[in-house]
Amino acid sequence: MTGHGEYSSSSQEYAGLSKFKQLLSDNNITSKTLMLGISQSIPADCDVLIIAGPKNALTLSEETLISDYLTKGGDALFLIEHTVITSPDKPLSKDQLNQNPSLNAILNQWGLDVQSDIVVDFTNHIGDDVGSPATKNYGRHKALTEGLDYTFYVRPRSIRVLPQRRASIKHAVIVSTASTENSWAETNRTLDIQFDPNTDTTGPVPFAYVVIEEKNAAQQANKLSDTRLIVFTDTDFLSNVYINQYSNAQMGVNLVNWLAELDYKTFISAKEIKVERLNLTSKQTRQVMVILFLLPFIFVIAGLVVWLRTKVNR
Repeated sequence: MTGHGEYSSSSQEYAGLSKFKQLLSDNNITSKTLMLGISQSIPADCDVLIIAGPKNALTLSEETLISDYLTKGGDALFLIEHTVITSPDKPLSKDQLNQNPSLNAILNQWGLDVQSDIVVDFTNHIGDDVGSPATKNYGRHKALTEGLDYTFYVRPRSIRVLPQRRASIKHAVIVSTASTENSWAETNRTLDIQFDPNTDTTGPVPFAYVVIEEKNAAQQANKLSDTRLIVFTDTDFLSNVYINQYSNAQMGVNLVNWLAELDYKTFISAKEIKVERLNLTSKQTRQVMVILFLLPFIFVIAGLVVWLRTKVNR
């Protein structure tokens, strides 16, 4: 979808999605742009509607069209971008507060509520940014997460499941932070990152969900199919600058395959995806530092053992 400042599938800039589009094409998946405000309809042959990081709010008419599409059995991937943050001396304007909408007007109908916070993980993150959690804490979903290495995300937002929802809707967490004690959903948007038990949510913090609603016999008779919906609170992990790092690319292909109900077909993805380990996660960095620190002691101890054995044998 386009028209609201979404990430562009044709852009080759860092924040573009051209590599993701090419990856889908390599796997026999054709993608086209859709400006819903002009078309006023979602094409009948649309297998998956992808909404990738809109910066501006959708119109009521557009929200209704998407809601109707999902209700009738449409499948969609929602990639919600982060909340705008600032420093204590620069309060956020009304426009900044409304930037990168949560799309909760649509998602609430499916039992999910995207929060206006920032997920942080002090144990496992990329580089020096605790707001870019790296994780292998995946839900058990064979088609989506089996065999994945780390994936990482840039300032994702937490997602909550609403207690009041249709009984026919089923939810499952796809991705959560790796740390239990050192990760949380930070509600302070002025970069003063300190856990507040009154407002912040402790880890592991989920920031990606899968939703499925199976239609009953009567609905199927009326040609309504099951609805599949996936929500991630980050788009950057599939952007040109990050998609080839760790298992980000494989995750992206898995999401579209499952939504398009192509779970059990063979794809080129295993051959086409090239994992580039450009960064160690913070946890991996600590492990390497510990090993490097201990190596000299290990060599000294090994030398002493050999010397003692040699002396005893004499």
